Amino acid sequence: MMEDSARSAAENMDCVMGSLSEANVYILAGELGMAEESYASALDDAERSFGECHITTLKCLECMARCCKMQGKMDLAIPMYERFISLRDEAEKRGIKNMFDSGSLVTVYQELGECLGATGRIEENEAMQSRAEKVFGVLRERVEQIERKEQENEDEEEEDEEEEEESDGDDENSDSETKENTRRRTKGNGN
Repeated sequence: MMEDSARSAAENMDCVMGSLSEANVYILAGELGMAEESYASALDDAERSFGECHITTLKCLECMARCCKMQGKMDLAIPMYERFISLRDEAEKRGIKNMFDSGSLVTVYQELGECLGATGRIEENEAMQSRAEKVFGVLRERVEQIERKEQENEDEEEEDEEEEEESDGDDENSDSETKENTRRRTKGNGN
């Protein structure tokens, strides 16, 4: 029974990924209507197979919202973006962390803001853009922390290498001194 469940999950994932790939091909070909249908199919399969808060489902929802936005269908894109944000926030409250990197989240907030602005909802657009800026600020801080940590690690490695080189030099000097002392003793003994 467990094998059937695992196999079914794998097959469902393959089906969803196939629909997403198909949609991406349509996007590249400029066939946005066909892409929307493929994204809708992927979203339906993902929700049914994995639930609405699963990362795959949320990715399908994000892609479909973006596709609708690209077609100028703001009335469809806005609720999808809002649902994405709501479900992502809900999943995070349940302890599911790092579902989307901060860069992706910034993009979702910006795109929703653009949709809101295009429909005359200027205050909501500004609020969403502000939210994007806050997340971007957090992202920038994380990147700077990582860069500082990497620099500290590099500095420590350089210091360790310098200490090893000095230590190796001391060992070589010590070896030379030992050989010289042995030679002197040998000479002193008349050999």
